[in-house]
Amino acid sequence: MLDANRQDVLINGGRRPALGQNFPNPYIGETVIEYFIPEGMNEAKIQFTDVSGKVIKTVSIKNF
Repeated sequence: MLDANRQDVLINGGRRPALGQNFPNPYIGETVIEYFIPEGMNEAKIQFTDVSGKVIKTVSIKNF
């Protein structure tokens, strides 16, 4: 079951991808999400889901 209050961020010496908390939260209109993608990764994307787990938007991350 999806937990809407769960937030997972893994940072391990800068070698693993990391996703930060959005700011401001809650947001109105727009928000900023910091992320880290280590060198050597071929593809990255962020998927936004609703509280039921349905994907509502996927954003490809480029230029890393």
